[in-house]
Amino acid sequence: MPWSDHFDCGSWRFRNGALAVGGDLKAGWLSWAEARAVCERNTAIHGFMWMDGFELEGRVFIVFKGKDHPSSDNPGWSSVIFHGDRNIDLPVPLPGWFNNFSRDGWQYKRGALVAGKDIKEGWCSLAGAYDVCKAVPAIHGFTWVGEPNAQGQVYIYFKGKDHPHNDDPTWNSVILHRVPTVTKLQCDSADSQQCDLYSVRGAACVRGVVISICSYPCVEERAVSEVVRVVESMLSSVHGDVLARMHQCGCTVGIIGRCQKTSDMPPHSYLKGYKTSDGRCFDQGTRGLGGTKAIPVTTVGEENVMMERDAYFPFESILVHEFGHMVMNCGFDWKQEKRIHSIYQDASKNYSASLYMFSNAEELWANGTQAWFHAINRVDVNAGIKTRYDLQAQLPALADLMGEVYGNGQWRYEEDMPGTWAGRRR
Repeated sequence: MPWSDHFDCGSWRFRNGALAVGGDLKAGWLSWAEARAVCERNTAIHGFMWMDGFELEGRVFIVFKGKDHPSSDNPGWSSVIFHGDRNIDLPVPLPGWFNNFSRDGWQYKRGALVAGKDIKEGWCSLAGAYDVCKAVPAIHGFTWVGEPNAQGQVYIYFKGKDHPHNDDPTWNSVILHRVPTVTKLQCDSADSQQCDLYSVRGAACVRGVVISICSYPCVEERAVSEVVRVVESMLSSVHGDVLARMHQCGCTVGIIGRCQKTSDMPPHSYLKGYKTSDGRCFDQGTRGLGGTKAIPVTTVGEENVMMERDAYFPFESILVHEFGHMVMNCGFDWKQEKRIHSIYQDASKNYSASLYMFSNAEELWANGTQAWFHAINRVDVNAGIKTRYDLQAQLPALADLMGEVYGNGQWRYEEDMPGTWAGRRR
């Protein structure tokens, strides 16, 4: 939610600039609501500050200060301070359910959960909705229209799966990722006895930032090595701020074994039996998913990684596509998010939404990422835009944002990919 909506509530005040003096009592990545909740629970805190402007959504790195200071030392920062005696003039407390968002995987976001099965709906309080979600494992979040701290009864839609994007900023949502305990996976291959432990198998390292590569033992070591190579190549020239935000989200990659399905990955096991927003069953219609802030895990099928006997997507790198989603979802700042949605709106005037690349801003970025790194050899989903040169010629605004985010490095996937676009070994 726009943090400015609450700056002038009670004794809290927004100001430009950092709180120049005062003991740092705590620091970390939080949303504004979470930061305010921390302040309200700890009367020793008299304010907090963060880098960049005040119209921010999601999590930013917040520094909590132990005393107020009337001046600023850096205009690039923003601050919220409390005026008055904390022992007498306490701010108006947020509802109790607000303080639970950062616990057990809950996250607040502005906008509706635009996809996912409606488990139930009806009028209730937000605290009541929170209790319903805790009691029903099939529910992964709820969405409502109105104020984020609405009192009394509001009309709630309970959703069966998370969706990382919004379709109407007048709505609000709470999401929860539940990861069930995984003990044993049933596989059809002769290696089924190995598929009993999902763990870190390798790591991509870019400028000191580590991105773990996870899988079950049935995935070959060479596939792990290939994922490491591609991820490190994609991020070799990436903007430092994007990389830092991905690091703060804890981004990882999971490899789906040849004998496994998308929902066999523990982070995405809750999707078993569900369909995508365009009607595909997750297990039959996908071989990988992009990471989000709620679930910062990108997955990809082993057969696609190695370009061997890929019956699903033999003419494109799903890793480059889905990792591109995670770069956007976890690495963008709010200005870049606005830019990609603006670029999509402009592009939609010239390209049909029936083309997968132009179905929404997220797919525009992910398919654009494939083109930027020459990681697709299809023309049916992207209006023939499959190289960096095509992007620069046909979608120059998107190409500019790609260059800002990924840099203009020399790596191209098709120059050192492990197989051929037909899925046969070289």
